[in-house]
Formats: sequence, C-alpha cells, structure tokens
Amino acid sequence: MLLSCKEKKILFVDFDTQFSSYFQDNNILKYDKSEFPNLKVVLPNIKNIEFTIKEMVNSLTCDSILIIDSLNGLIDSLNMFNLYKLRNNKTTADTTTPRPKSGGYQSLNILSLLLKKIENKKIPIVITLYQPLERSKKMVNELLGEINDLEKNNHILRISSTAIFLEFNEGICRTGLTIMKNKPRIISPSSHPSSHPSTPSPNPFAKIFFPYSRWFYHNFIKL
Repeated sequence: MLLSCKEKKILFVDFDTQFSSYFQDNNILKYDKSEFPNLKVVLPNIKNIEFTIKEMVNSLTCDSILIIDSLNGLIDSLNMFNLYKLRNNKTTADTTTPRPKSGGYQSLNILSLLLKKIENKKIPIVITLYQPLERSKKMVNELLGEINDLEKNNHILRISSTAIFLEFNEGICRTGLTIMKNKPRIISPSSHPSSHPSTPSPNPFAKIFFPYSRWFYHNFIKL
C-alpha cells in the first residue's frame, strides 16, 4: 500500500513501534526512506498521546492517508495514559480510589471522531488489529453466513467498508489474504412488493460482505 501511495501525505501512527524499527533499518525493507518524502511516522507515548490524537484528526485531508497500527496499541496507550493521569491527580486527602477510564471506549470515541470528519469524503483510514487466528476464521465464517448481529456487535466491522484478514504461513513463507467488502444489498422485487415490481429496491440497512480470497507473496523482508 505504501508503495502505491507515495504521492499522498501519509501519517503512520505506530503504537506498536514495529514498523518504525523496520523503516529505520534500510537493510530489512527493500525500499528506501527517500522514496517517501510525504510519510510521517509518529511514535506515541503517554506524554504526547493527546497531541498525537489531535494530529491524527488534523491530518485528514483529501490527499492524505491515516494509518493506525494498531487498535490494540491505541487501547493500551490510552489505558496507560489514564493510569498516569490518575496517579498524578491523586492527593493524600483522597479516601477512595477512583476507577480509571476505559481505553476501549475512548478508542471508539476517537474512531467516531475521525469517521465524522471524513463523512462523505473518500479519505482512507487504515486500522490494524491483532487477534487470535481462530477468532479471525470464525469472523469470516460468520460473515459468509450473513449473521446480522455480527456487524452490530463488532464495532470494527460496523464502521468498515473493507476488512482484510492476513495469515502468515511459516512453512511455505507465504501470507494468506482474505478481503471482505461491505456493499449494500439489492433487495429482489418479490421481497418488497411495490407499484413498480420490475425495479429492485435498494435497502441501505441490509448489508452483505462479498468475499474473495487469493494467495500473494511479496518479499518485503530479506530472509
């Protein structure tokens, strides 16, 4: 994705620090940093996370891409920041220990704020999420089975237009890629009788993921 978007302004918020390590070492990745003059990598911590969130919101323009790596790291950083503030604000006169805010809920509020800003605009936001392989496989199977409650209960699927599941196979050194696209379903005339039975009626509330799977391999890392 980075190779195909060199012209755009890319803000890479690296909560996990893994990409930053690879990007700083020209011996690991095949491409050179000089090829990406518009790429800015930010390493958040508890002292700059408030500024980082503002920068994430302000970075969204028509020629930009925002990459958040990862949602797990964002939640962990928010939880650490909440504990940090709680300890700093605590006084000796306190008799009760207040409960820290939830980084999970805060992260959803941040995502809602980002999505609100790009509403009706084609500005891509890429969010990575690490989860067990079995959970990913179950999610794909549920999407194929058209379980309506899945989107309602899974916030990432509810707000996403595309979900990409990656699985690395160490035995053959290949990565499996499954893409699930969220598109509005066209309801057949028989299910919705109307005065014009020959014209299908689009239902904006009915969505279905149309998946396709393939295998790909690109040797970004010199093994």
